[in-house]
Amino acid sequence: MIVTDVEASAGIIHAAMITVAGGVQIESSPVGTDAWRPSFTLAPIGAGPVPSAQIVLQGTEGWMVENDRTVIGGGRLQNGVWAPWTPPCSTSGGPVTITASGVDDLAALCDEHVYTNPPGADLVDF
Repeated sequence: MIVTDVEASAGIIHAAMITVAGGVQIESSPVGTDAWRPSFTLAPIGAGPVPSAQIVLQGTEGWMVENDRTVIGGGRLQNGVWAPWTPPCSTSGGPVTITASGVDDLAALCDEHVYTNPPGADLVDF
């Protein structure tokens, strides 16, 4: 497994890992222990060359996004359990970076049309 991000909040550490099976899984452990538990949520990875996950936590709540050139998938931590979640910018044609200032206040920065044409645009070869 390859660890792509680690965050801690409310006494719990969460690590996002690229698995051998080809997905992003989150494992969690209380701070100061080696009691890692895998979540049952597995976010897919894309066909890009460098999958990468980002975790953002606020108290006992959290979000995870997986970018592989574009937004591929995500997870949402609620009541101590990670579940599948569709991140913002999933159709933007580029990656997303997220942050949160509270459990009800997630902000996303979408890098639009990096790997797709803008709506209504045509691909032109010269």
